Amino acid sequence: MIKKILIICLISLFFIDAVHSDDKNIVVYGESIKYKKVTPMRDLIKNPGKYKNREVVIEGYVGAVCQTKGCWMEIKDGKDKLRVEFKDYKFFVPYDSKGKKVRIQGKIERREVKEETLKHWLEEAGEPKTEIEKIRGKQKILIFTASGVEMEGGSEFTPDQLQKIQSGSSHEH
Repeated sequence: MIKKILIICLISLFFIDAVHSDDKNIVVYGESIKYKKVTPMRDLIKNPGKYKNREVVIEGYVGAVCQTKGCWMEIKDGKDKLRVEFKDYKFFVPYDSKGKKVRIQGKIERREVKEETLKHWLEEAGEPKTEIEKIRGKQKILIFTASGVEMEGGSEFTPDQLQKIQSGSSHEH
C-alpha cells in the first residue's frame, strides 16, 4: 500500500514539474540553476558584501541586452537594476530577450569600470547618444556574474548572432 502511494506521488511530482516547464517555455543558457532559494535583488544591491563569493539566485526582467553578441544583459526588479555578465564568456543570450522574466544564478562583485567601457556598454545597449555623453570618469558598479540563466519564453539565436558567437571574436565588455 505504501509503495503504491509513493509511486503515485512520484508520478504526480513528475507530471506537475513537466507541465510547469512546458507552460512557461523555460530555456536555460549556461549551466542549470542548482538552488531554489531566491535572494531579493534589493537585498543584494543594498548589502553586496554579505553575498561576496557566494552563489545566489536572483529574479527579474531583462531590461537590455548586448546587441553586438548577447554577452551581457541588464536585469530589473522594480526600480532596482543590475548588470549581468556571463561566467568566463562561455554563453550568451538572444538579442530579443528584453522584457523576458529570468532566474539567474551567480555571484555579485563591485568593480571599478573605465569611462570608455561604460560608454561602450551604453552603445551596445542602443542607448541615445545624449545618455552616453553624460558618462564622466571611472565608476564603481555592481556586476552580477551569472553561471546560468533560466528565461521564460527564451528564443533561438538569430543567424547573425550565431555567426558572431561562432566566430569567437571578443570585444571589451
